[in-house]
Amino acid sequence: MVAGDLEAIKKTLAVQANQIKRINNRLDALEAGDPVPEPEKVEAKATQKASQPAKQTKEISESNPSKNLFRIFGITGIVLIILGMVYFYKYAVDRGWVGITGRIAIGIIISLIFIAVGLILSRRQYEKFGQIIIIGGLGILYFTIFATYHFATYRDVLGMNLTLNTILLLCVMLGGMLIGMRLNAPFVVYGSLLAGFLSAFLSGVSGESINILIYVLVVDIVVLIVAKLKGWYVGIPAQVLTYIAFATWYVVSINSSKSYLRSLDSPLFLVFFFLLIYYALFVILSFIQASKHVEGECLALSIINSVVVTGIGLHLINKQASDFNGMYLMIMAALSIFVGFISQRYKFKNIFSIYFLLTLVLVALAIPVQFDKSIVTILWVVMALGLAFAGLKINDKRLVLVGYFWYIIPLLRAFFYDFWFIDDANRWIAIGSVLIGIIVIQKIIGMFYKNKAGSAFNIYTIVGILLTTVWIAREIFDSSLKNQHAQLLLSLLWALFSIILIAYGVIKRKKVFNWCGVILFGIVILKILIFDLSSLENIYRVLALIIVGVLSLVGSFVFVKNREKIKEFM
Repeated sequence: MVAGDLEAIKKTLAVQANQIKRINNRLDALEAGDPVPEPEKVEAKATQKASQPAKQTKEISESNPSKNLFRIFGITGIVLIILGMVYFYKYAVDRGWVGITGRIAIGIIISLIFIAVGLILSRRQYEKFGQIIIIGGLGILYFTIFATYHFATYRDVLGMNLTLNTILLLCVMLGGMLIGMRLNAPFVVYGSLLAGFLSAFLSGVSGESINILIYVLVVDIVVLIVAKLKGWYVGIPAQVLTYIAFATWYVVSINSSKSYLRSLDSPLFLVFFFLLIYYALFVILSFIQASKHVEGECLALSIINSVVVTGIGLHLINKQASDFNGMYLMIMAALSIFVGFISQRYKFKNIFSIYFLLTLVLVALAIPVQFDKSIVTILWVVMALGLAFAGLKINDKRLVLVGYFWYIIPLLRAFFYDFWFIDDANRWIAIGSVLIGIIVIQKIIGMFYKNKAGSAFNIYTIVGILLTTVWIAREIFDSSLKNQHAQLLLSLLWALFSIILIAYGVIKRKKVFNWCGVILFGIVILKILIFDLSSLENIYRVLALIIVGVLSLVGSFVFVKNREKIKEFM
């Protein structure tokens, strides 16, 4: 320490000598009338050189492997001392030296001694070691207070009840939090929070009261305060433990004969009250994290919050009033968009995007829950078109694309459900609405990109043509026609449809229609040659060949007449 101080004094004197020299030079220049030289950055350089050893020392100390060894040895020492005290305590109890009241008093006194020693060490440049000692003292105090109720002998002698025990444990947690924040020690704060949540579970999740819900609520508020004041985040662990505690309490409550919920006229009101309070707290926490630029945890908090609250709420509603499932989803959607608009006001763009997408998902889920048959498909189509049209009006590319890709949902439903599981009238309405929607959304894309959209946007046109082709076949075979009549009619209608596609493609100069028409016509020819000629009666073979041949000639004539136009865009 003495050699280091001498070295620092020498460097300080060197800096001051350079400053005096620089001042003398400037005074000489002023007296002679010469230009005054620019101040040299001697001081800065000297100061930088003087600070380099300190920085290097700090970096060495931080990267030194002994740092981890220090923690390991410190924690091991605390654990061994606590174990030794436990064995001594057991030995004293077995000998009858200490009664129950004395045991609790000894535990409290020893824990306070540990905390006091830790505080003293923390203020005398032994911060990390002092923090480990404080954590050990808090652990002893937690165990001592916990034992006053959860060990039956102690409870009987001391007359402790669950409510008072919970309050005392909460006070220990808050005391540990305050010490950690005062010492600027995240390690102590995290340990106190973990002990707080563990106390909530170890205290026993009883359906006879709402103590655990209030306890967890207080812990969550503390988490919020720590995040705001210190920027230390334990949001996701706190969120997960909170909802586990809530779900555990609810399961125990509904299965308990002495349940607190059974004594209430409106048990759902109480359950949703706490559920929404937790939801609001974690929304605020996500905003705090967004303001501190902790994007990853902020987005994860938002998603977990909405998914868990929606899932738990749906389970509760389904048990009590299943007819309101759709309404609950719509309420959650309204709540999500409300939170999204608040986040937009504070310019948290990523949070707004998450809640906007969550709103869409919730609305999309609410529709099939509340409605059925073709109404579901129609409403999904309207959702997608509404999003794309809104994006067109406000010139928002992201919204247009969200609407465009959202249209996949009604398309999938049309292919895999509407075709096979609803009656004829509803099927016509559903498939018709999907096809009209494809035309509209392709028109919106064309208007937004001023008819310069890439070929990738033609996918819905192809899907619409495929959907129409399958729909024709579905309706023919679902009719009362004989098989041979149905096969002939299918070949003719597919051929006619292919010629229509080709003609439309030529007139509107859209090659996607031409290619689809040509491919479909090729499929018709293959069907006639491979299937119809081998399975149909002679008269039907003749009709199929002649009519399709005529249609083929018509198509050839269209190509010949418009070959110059076709060359321009094919």
